[in-house]
Amino acid sequence: MLLLAEEERNKIVKRTAEGRAKAMEKGVKFGADNKIKGEQLEKLKKDIELFNQRQMKQVDILKKYNITKPTFKKYRDMM
Repeated sequence: MLLLAEEERNKIVKRTAEGRAKAMEKGVKFGADNKIKGEQLEKLKKDIELFNQRQMKQVDILKKYNITKPTFKKYRDMM
């Protein structure tokens, strides 16, 4: 019984990987969209520069853009 379940699981993993590969070939993007885009992203870049110069606090940026610390870190690391 255990071997049957393991074999079925391996089939599922294989089919899933094949489906993902085909989707990537077609250009499908995985994951969530960026929360901040366009003009707001440009403003965030300026605020991150101020943060790096210690002229703005992280908590103020989080509140201004309604983002979490991990999201802030992601954008800060992108800059």
